[in-house]
Amino acid sequence: MDRPGITIWKDAVRIQFNIITQSMLVVPMLFIPVLNDILSAVLIRQYNSANKIEPRNAISESITGLIKLIRMKLYFEIRSMLWALIPIYGYIKALRHRQYWAMASNVLVFEGNYGEKGIKRCRDIIDNHSSGLATRTLITIPTILLFLVTVVWVISGTMLEMLYFPGFVTIIVFIYIITVPVSGAVNTLLYLRLIK
Repeated sequence: MDRPGITIWKDAVRIQFNIITQSMLVVPMLFIPVLNDILSAVLIRQYNSANKIEPRNAISESITGLIKLIRMKLYFEIRSMLWALIPIYGYIKALRHRQYWAMASNVLVFEGNYGEKGIKRCRDIIDNHSSGLATRTLITIPTILLFLVTVVWVISGTMLEMLYFPGFVTIIVFIYIITVPVSGAVNTLLYLRLIK
């Protein structure tokens, strides 16, 4: 049975590992929120086209496009936060805006769209091409991963108290790695799959 969401997560980890092994120059920037999104998109575009990366060019292109990306992401983030204030229905709309938010860096890097045109394109990709894959990939899978890590931490901390604090630190690091460096690659691979 094909599980595209899980495949996307596996590929994202593999690609991020390949990128890190090819250039340590980009590693610190992969841990900076928002910059990570655009940098991951540029690096994956380079990797897919030439099977290698050019870190200096990727960093330069990422920093150049960062303001355009921040504007698009803020547009979706503000709407997401406002929708989240409304119980139940608002949560669903907020999650949808988070999915639009995830497509912003890819629309900018791969299509060159930003501003109103970019915002419209982000909506189009999720609304017309996703059919639930974005929700499973961007929300369900990371939630399950975090739940499983927390369960392992609680069980191991209960059985061996000395593992309680190291387990807590591991969870914090794991959450950060999932939400910043790996999620940038996941967003890009999801985008590439949706527009295929």
